[in-house]
Amino acid sequence: MEATCIVCGTQIDGLHRQAKHFRAVYCSSTGVRVTVPLCLAPSHPAVRIPADAVTDEWTSERMPEHDQTDLYVFHEPCWRRLVSHFSPQEFDVGYVFEALEYLPLPLIRGLDESAPMDLEPPYLWEAVDEGLGHQPDFANLDDLMRFAKALPSSWRPAMSAAPFKGDIFQRLPLELIEMIAVLLPTRDVLHLRQVSRGVAPVFSSSAFWKTRFDLNAERGFLWPVVRDLIETGKGNGFDWRLLYHCTCHLTCSHWFRLELKSWERLRWLRDSTLALASGVPRPLDYRGDALHYYHNAMIGDTHLEVVDCDSRVLHIAISAHDDCGLHVSPGPVCVTGLEFFFEDRPKAMLGYTSAGAKEIPRKKWRNYDQTKLAHPIVRVMMDLVDFKGVMVTHTLDGVSGVLILQSLDEERECRRGWRKCSIGECDDPYHVYDGLCACSLEEVSQVVAVFDVRT
Repeated sequence: MEATCIVCGTQIDGLHRQAKHFRAVYCSSTGVRVTVPLCLAPSHPAVRIPADAVTDEWTSERMPEHDQTDLYVFHEPCWRRLVSHFSPQEFDVGYVFEALEYLPLPLIRGLDESAPMDLEPPYLWEAVDEGLGHQPDFANLDDLMRFAKALPSSWRPAMSAAPFKGDIFQRLPLELIEMIAVLLPTRDVLHLRQVSRGVAPVFSSSAFWKTRFDLNAERGFLWPVVRDLIETGKGNGFDWRLLYHCTCHLTCSHWFRLELKSWERLRWLRDSTLALASGVPRPLDYRGDALHYYHNAMIGDTHLEVVDCDSRVLHIAISAHDDCGLHVSPGPVCVTGLEFFFEDRPKAMLGYTSAGAKEIPRKKWRNYDQTKLAHPIVRVMMDLVDFKGVMVTHTLDGVSGVLILQSLDEERECRRGWRKCSIGECDDPYHVYDGLCACSLEEVSQVVAVFDVRT
């Protein structure tokens, strides 16, 4: 397999200017090292690291606790973007290497059927430096705010009353309330309204809403769009609250979605690195598109459903039917829902079960034909021992395959259990073990599903 960037998932090659140069991060006998920008040799497409290619700009003598034989490759622009997420005092390449050990490999471009094949390697910051005209799909303020709605009038007290003695927020100046709010996620700030009327003025504070667009904040993926406004006086008087509201649901090109995923990975690496350095618990392991709470935004025409797994999962019922659209190479099987049965709490549902579904117990279920069900509509009950996650195969028409992951340590057991725990198109059984390594979790705390309301 050709070398790919750990951040964006695109290949290291010499065809595109942006993808030509790369850096490698690896562990030597003396600590973690970073190379200078390198190029692939024309006669040898594999990544080769010369002995004298190490830079002194980023070094660490601390030996990581995990596998010290791994090597991670970054496009030069992706590496610069990673560094920019840290302050100079925060960046420790030793802890970065350790955080990379927890980061699954990105989905390689070309294997994702929903991504167009003709996209060149996208780098948002490079487009900003060279002018927005270089990227036809580049988001701009006019596009982001074209669906803006009139905002309600500013907060006004309905009646004057003596401050409640127990409400300490009413005694604080606005500047101090803003300092507190900046440190909290927006949804937590919104919940403060249930605690005190004294925090109400912060919702009209331009200074507060502006911080939502800092690089490591909820709207940090829009930093290339708003950087000029933030770093210059052009942003004075700009309605940051309106921009935040307009970007809760995004209409994104494929190019922009790939950029958003890259930003998610970079921010996760920063948060994990700082957590490892300070000895506090790390963020939840990054898996796919599960970080919607990071930016509190959704792609347009989608909605989010979440099931909390705060109790042991005993069974999962998978609902599917045989009609899955007419796009290129679709699987006829379409998975419509997952129903979770817990040990000591009520059941929970993601998606739906079609009327008239035939109930099939796991003992009688075998996924022999991945593109055709035994009945037009089925609801298959899976008995679980130790739930470790869900492996999903999707196309433009929807989810065409689901594999329920459990604690299967040996490849032989994975191959034997594959047809009992899956519906529809899933990875070949010989590759299930690799899938478990990439998708299996130590502990599942939530299952997050994003639904396209158009399908």
